[in-house]
Amino acid sequence: MLLEARDIEVRYGSVRAVRGVSLRLAPGEIVAVLGANGAGKSSLLRALLGLTRPHAGEVVFTGNDITRWSTSARVRAGLVLVPEGRRIVASLTVHENLLMAPASGAMAPPCMPRSSKSISAFPIWRPAGTRSRRCSPAASSRCSLSAARCSPLRS
Repeated sequence: MLLEARDIEVRYGSVRAVRGVSLRLAPGEIVAVLGANGAGKSSLLRALLGLTRPHAGEVVFTGNDITRWSTSARVRAGLVLVPEGRRIVASLTVHENLLMAPASGAMAPPCMPRSSKSISAFPIWRPAGTRSRRCSPAASSRCSLSAARCSPLRS
């Protein structure tokens, strides 16, 4: 199992935002978390990444219990979150955004080989010199996802 959440509970004071959520994600699998506004989707994702400490439950990533790990340790292990809003730099090219990805938080060398691999995964990005502001919303989302894949610590 790549990622597993077991009975996650997130509280903000006396308010329970997430109650006993469990999920399993195998390599290559896609899982959708759906719900109304205020249902706890973002709180669940924040708990998985360690941005919010779960009140109960555990998070297991690649066989390791990471429940008590810091957010930075989880990111170094390869767990990333692509937030809503895409968070790309519009004035940079797609390629430049991918090269900047490792600089989000920890000092790391640029990931040129991974960015080239990421660009080739999305043919609409050729040429990579396209300014990000000219990308469609869907292409901007793919840029954000590829930037997450660009982590130098992932295989």
